[in-house]
Amino acid sequence: MDGDAQPGPDALEGGRAATIVDSVTRAVCLVDELATLPELVDEIEVVGVSASDSAIVDCIRELIEHLRARAAAMVCLVNRLERISAHR
Repeated sequence: MDGDAQPGPDALEGGRAATIVDSVTRAVCLVDELATLPELVDEIEVVGVSASDSAIVDCIRELIEHLRARAAAMVCLVNRLERISAHR
C-alpha cells in the first residue's frame, strides 16, 4: 500500500460527520452548563448587596454586560443553526 495514499471520500465524510457530532455534543454540554445560572443569580439576590459595596456592584454590572452580550450572540447562533437545519 502506498504511504502517500489519501483517504477516500467516504472516510473523509465519515471523519467530518464525527467532528460535527463532537462539536454539537460539546455545544449541548456548554448550554447545559447555563442551566445553573438561575441558581447562581438566586444566590446573588438572597445575599443582596448594599449600595455602599461598590466592588460587588461593579462585579454585578460586569456580569450583566457579559450576559447581555452573550444573549445577543446566542440569538445569532440560534438563527444560524435554524438556517442550517432548515436546509436538511
